[in-house]
Amino acid sequence: MLKTNLYQPLFYLILFTPLLPFAQVSIPKKVNNEMSVELKAVQTPSNTFVAAIMTTKTGGFNDNISKVYRSADNGQTWDSVFAVLADSNFARNPDPVLCMDNAGTIYLILMRINKGTAKGQLWCYKSTDDGKTWSLAGKPYQGNSLPDYPQCIAKGNGEIYLT
Repeated sequence: MLKTNLYQPLFYLILFTPLLPFAQVSIPKKVNNEMSVELKAVQTPSNTFVAAIMTTKTGGFNDNISKVYRSADNGQTWDSVFAVLADSNFARNPDPVLCMDNAGTIYLILMRINKGTAKGQLWCYKSTDDGKTWSLAGKPYQGNSLPDYPQCIAKGNGEIYLT
């Protein structure tokens, strides 16, 4: 795990807003020397903060990586706990979003863009241990278009609503 001081002013701005159960920003900021262009965060029942960030080394959209960070000390330090990288089938992994159900299960939804096309899929990962570990929960969209800017709401008992 990478212990880091992520970008604290940004996290304090969005995470400590008591009226929101989650927060999302789209302001380019440097996180660990990579441009962060999207961020979604949740606070778990045990007061742990989990943030999903889309990063890019070039500032463009050809090298998107979705990463998950976790803080158990009110945002003082952050652990890098999960990343979805490019592979032989998928060139980019943009637009990470998080939602959490009433049992505390955290869901990460992101796009996986097929190599050589502008078409993609939506993949869902989940964490049942306060954001420490992640596993593939399913692939809710494997169609023939670009499922851009996904959003999710977790109802409970594993039910997730996606748009």
